Amino acid sequence: MSHDAVTDIQNVYWTREVAELLGVKEGTIRKYARLLEDRGYNFHRNDHDQRGFFDKDVIILRKIQELSKSKSMTLDDAANAIISMNQPNSLVPITPPVTDENTHHITRYENVMEALQTLTQENSELKQILGVISEEMVEQKKLLQKQSKQIEQLHVELKESKQALNAPKEKQGFWSKLFSKNEDV
Repeated sequence: MSHDAVTDIQNVYWTREVAELLGVKEGTIRKYARLLEDRGYNFHRNDHDQRGFFDKDVIILRKIQELSKSKSMTLDDAANAIISMNQPNSLVPITPPVTDENTHHITRYENVMEALQTLTQENSELKQILGVISEEMVEQKKLLQKQSKQIEQLHVELKESKQALNAPKEKQGFWSKLFSKNEDV
């Protein structure tokens, strides 16, 4: 590793660490960073779009903190003063990096959408099948009820027939037997 490569290695601090260094809340650091970014300052961002702060960024944030504490300067004025104090070459146009990760997310999104479309179609087909099955079950229920009524009616008729067969013939009195036509003779 060359000497230049060693000197190029810098510490990277995350929002929480910078907040602890400056003795403020993380939200304050984010606010300062947004003010600077709105004016064209570029902070390092990782693959998850989280800000990383180098030593020079921490110094700039400390200057904003000091300037904003003075009663005569607003936070916007402090941010403008910091930007004007820095060299123009430190201002980099803000463009989101195009990465393979973005392509990966797009591909994954397309796969999820395709799977969702397939599931929606299958769900629709299952609903149609359930509708047909439901109609068939209603018809089966009606048929069973009809058959049940017929069986019940036959049972009643059979019971009545049995009673008619088993009922003893009315006893005829002596005189009615005597004067009735004798069918047996």
